[in-house]
Amino acid sequence: MWGARTLSTSPDWKYLNVRRLVSYLTESIHSGTDWAVLEPNGERLRASLRQAVTSFLENQWRQGTLMGRTPQEAFYVTCDATNNPPGSTDGKVVIDIGVAPVRPAEFIQFTVTRACRA
Repeated sequence: MWGARTLSTSPDWKYLNVRRLVSYLTESIHSGTDWAVLEPNGERLRASLRQAVTSFLENQWRQGTLMGRTPQEAFYVTCDATNNPPGSTDGKVVIDIGVAPVRPAEFIQFTVTRACRA
C-alpha cells in the first residue's frame, strides 16, 4: 500500500496513502470546525481555528501519522491576516495547512476554507 500510486500528474498526489491521509485530514478538520459558520469573521475566529486545527494535528503527530521529531517539524497551520487579508474575508476564512506524512517524507500543503458570518 505504501508504494501504491495514483494517476495524478501532480507530484504532491503521486502516492495513494498521501491522498487518503490528506482527504481524511481535510474532512476531519472541516467537520471539526463546523462551529465557525456561526462566528463573526475576525482575529478571534482565526485564533480559535488555528488552535483547533493545531490540536487535531498534534494528536495525529502523537499517533505517528505525521513525520517529525517535534510538531513544528511535522506540520504548520496558517490562519491569520497573511492568508485572510481585510476585504477578502467576506463570509469565509482560509486555513493553509502543511503536513509531513510518514511515507513518503515529503511536505504536503493544502487549504481548508470555512464559511463564517461576514
